[in-house]
Amino acid sequence: MQDTDTGFIIKDSSGDVNGIGQSNSRLQRTIKYITLHLVPLLALVVIAMAMLDANPFTGETIAPFDILTRMPGWKNTGITSPVKHHKHSDVLDFKLPSWRFAREKFRNYELPLWNPLVLGGEPLLLLVTRSILTPAFAVYAIIDDEAKGLYAAALVNLLIISVGSYLLLFSLGGNRFAALLGAVVFSYSGFNTSWFLWHHINTSIWIPWVLYYAVQIIQSKDVRYIPRISLASTMMILGGFPTVAVYGYMALVLLLLSWVIFSRSSFSDVLKGSGLVILGLFLSLLLSAIVIYCLDESLGRLDLGYRRGGSAFRSAKDLLLFVLPFHDGPLTLGRTGYVGILPLMLFFPALWLAWKRGIDWRYVWGISLIIIIAPLAFAWIPMDYIRQIPLIGTSMISRLILLIGLGFSVLSTLVLVAAYNKGIHRAPRLTYLIMFILLLIQVADQRQVFQVLVGHVKAETIYPKTSTIDYVRGHTEPLQGVISDRGYLFPGLLSAYGLSEWFAHGFRTQSEKDLLNSIVEKPFLTSTAAGFSCNQIRFDDANALAYLGKKFVLCSNIPVDSGQSKPHIIFDTTQKNAGSMSEVDLAQHNVQQFVELKGEVSFDGLLIPLTTAEYSTLPEIMLKLSNNNITISQSTVCTILDNDQQRVLDCPFASTVKLTAGRYMLSLIKRGEIANTRLMAVVQAINSPKLKIRIDDAELDGVLGMRGYEIKRKNSFSRVLEGLIDAYITHEPEPGMVLIENSLVSGSAYYLSTLEGKPDAEYDQIRLVDYNEIAMKFEYTGNRSGWVVIPVRSYPGWSVRVNGKQIKPTLFKGVMPAIQVDGKSMIEFDYYPTQYAFPALVSLIGLLLLIVMIFNAQTLNLKKSVDRSILITGF
Repeated sequence: MQDTDTGFIIKDSSGDVNGIGQSNSRLQRTIKYITLHLVPLLALVVIAMAMLDANPFTGETIAPFDILTRMPGWKNTGITSPVKHHKHSDVLDFKLPSWRFAREKFRNYELPLWNPLVLGGEPLLLLVTRSILTPAFAVYAIIDDEAKGLYAAALVNLLIISVGSYLLLFSLGGNRFAALLGAVVFSYSGFNTSWFLWHHINTSIWIPWVLYYAVQIIQSKDVRYIPRISLASTMMILGGFPTVAVYGYMALVLLLLSWVIFSRSSFSDVLKGSGLVILGLFLSLLLSAIVIYCLDESLGRLDLGYRRGGSAFRSAKDLLLFVLPFHDGPLTLGRTGYVGILPLMLFFPALWLAWKRGIDWRYVWGISLIIIIAPLAFAWIPMDYIRQIPLIGTSMISRLILLIGLGFSVLSTLVLVAAYNKGIHRAPRLTYLIMFILLLIQVADQRQVFQVLVGHVKAETIYPKTSTIDYVRGHTEPLQGVISDRGYLFPGLLSAYGLSEWFAHGFRTQSEKDLLNSIVEKPFLTSTAAGFSCNQIRFDDANALAYLGKKFVLCSNIPVDSGQSKPHIIFDTTQKNAGSMSEVDLAQHNVQQFVELKGEVSFDGLLIPLTTAEYSTLPEIMLKLSNNNITISQSTVCTILDNDQQRVLDCPFASTVKLTAGRYMLSLIKRGEIANTRLMAVVQAINSPKLKIRIDDAELDGVLGMRGYEIKRKNSFSRVLEGLIDAYITHEPEPGMVLIENSLVSGSAYYLSTLEGKPDAEYDQIRLVDYNEIAMKFEYTGNRSGWVVIPVRSYPGWSVRVNGKQIKPTLFKGVMPAIQVDGKSMIEFDYYPTQYAFPALVSLIGLLLLIVMIFNAQTLNLKKSVDRSILITGF
């Protein structure tokens, strides 16, 4: 017997004798049920495991820790691992550190409401951008072995998206083979593969489920699917990447429009179907009210007006990436949209079938996901217009290729269903074989891209221990933090070890940026990520580091020459090649050089090369720089040096000379005996009104041979290494690494005499009485009036009591809470986010409505008799 709806062959039996046929019939029904329902799901499991290509039972897991093995911070571990892809750093410094912290809290039966380790502290459990309320995190937290937990999280994500895609596509086409192939197309499309290790995938895995239940609603008008679409939509919101959730709703809008316009349904059916879908989404908003509020609260503290979305695709030739994924070199995350060759080949038959079948709404929806979204994703519409689109205009528009991949999966499924139905009547077995081969080809095709971007590593690479990190962990107290250089990848990564990093990956207010810029020169690489060397840290101001509780600085790159002072040539007039050359005796003539500058220039001194230097005692020679007869600067006494086998007159200035555009005169001033002195320098004839030289009373077109230089002075990092700044102690827990300890940071909070200027941070005045992440107690032991500063980020929900009395703290540097004290005081600092009470009540109402609908769906059905022959039960 051939099941023409499913594409699977079920053998029939005949000639039953004495009940044998009846028994065989029951067995056949059982086999058919297993075949129809379990075999496709098992196939998706096998495909997912083949894609991951890791064996968790031999210590292999899915995570980009291979990047760490190539970083200087872990060079002494001896661990090596080939790096699959270098662009998954956010997984290591943003996602997994928060997951590790939350995992530890849950396993200790605590709620991770607040994470003190990043950005000076932020909400954790309710902040959706950390993806804590997701199935992937749940299995990661539950499983004892962290490596197995990471593998299970990856597998769960693949199964959720592939099963959801399979159910969606089967509900559209009714053919299981075609649905399997289509599920592979979308689940392993370029977007999902590129961002598989990031929060994007925790969101996109729920898109097919939302769409699947929407299809069930518009086909059946069954109220039972309202709670299901609500839950799927809520999980999509909780996924962690709000923009991707918006993409899911865009796909849903296009689905409903296609169905409303082209399904030829009655007006009442359109109202019922659309109304039930909207009701389900409204219920989802109620359910997720508390996390939406938390996200809005977090983003509402920031000015994100500077964010301007763009596209990673630059021209029409980028369409070749859908055919040849490696067309422009190694795969990049933002430019990988590959869905396989087969779906591309089936696109044009889909256009023909859509027309032939009278503009079938299912085909229209698949086509709209490509032709409507492509102009946005590829920025064929001017970006100034795209940026006006709410919610997506500030993100990378090229990420919309997610919906293009969905469109190809829908059209591929529909075309294969049509081909299957045509072939099954002529050659069933051949059709069955061809479909199976096409499925294998599609899996193999997409697997080549998946394996390039997603690789497995050994468990030993999971945040490996180092002597430096172990030392820091053993010598830090609560609220004391660290700064790490680029040898530790990016700031935020060490928070996975339980170390606090203010520079961690994330958005910041302008006050926070100003504060961080005051201790590191140009620390930010992007709007959310920082990265710098220890040379950029302003060690000169140890108090500034102490204000943030920075106890240790981890440095992996040590200056080779400890920053020895040496000159660096800025400009050189001896390199002019035009005009003739002559000589002038600087000792016997009055020489003045006129220069007109077009732009800015700065220098610490001037070198004048000499062709002859004869003297018994060198007279005092200095250079005076003036503008409009007003002296700007004057050099110290020049000396003669042998520089690069050439004698030069070196005239340093006491401080750096900084000149803007304008006309200047450089004059030689001489004091002392010059009769027996000859200092011959070159003058080069230059035909330029901007360069004039006056020798005695004669003014010529020319320039005196000079070289301007600046002094590369020792930076503060080098002076710390040489022990020249008393506030720091250096350690070397392992070869080639330097650990710098700020001795000013000796506790968890500090006293300031004033909030103005740069007062000393006095840690010895404050005693930490009690501490956990959401409740801290400090005692100020001094007798002076002043301020106690807690080195955490001020955030809504924190309350402060001084000697039992509620007070509102002042902000120090616009960031940290400062509590005014007048003698000995007890300070309590607690996280009570009462602002979440109302949104929590809304979410609770949504949950109650959800429960009511689940248990009363049958009585609430608007249509009592529904033909559910094509619906799958149990999902």
